[in-house]
Amino acid sequence: MKSDNISYSSVLQAIKHPDALPVDIFNRIHTQAKLIGPCTEEVSTRLWISSISGVYSRISSLFHMADYTSEEKLEAACTRALFYGFYSMRIIKIIMEERLYQLPLSDKTDIYGQRMLFEFL
Repeated sequence: MKSDNISYSSVLQAIKHPDALPVDIFNRIHTQAKLIGPCTEEVSTRLWISSISGVYSRISSLFHMADYTSEEKLEAACTRALFYGFYSMRIIKIIMEERLYQLPLSDKTDIYGQRMLFEFL
């Protein structure tokens, strides 16, 4: 049964809001799921826990990179990834392995330091 007080779209909007705290997001999800039914509540809780576990694992991997390299190199790799609009562990690993963090940042190159195709047209 859908509640008039909390709509699915308001829950989704809250999740996407950059200032939303995880506990606030969880409370909104949990409240909506509870209104639907106890099994929906349980599944949503388990989904939340499994997603948090995945996030923790990825962030731990990121911090672990600083153990076998340096914090400065990791920061440079993260800077490069963000500059080009990426934030996956796969991209960070590629930047670290190929030492792409040493290349200058430019809006005329891609993340690999290659000149953009439109430069030649």
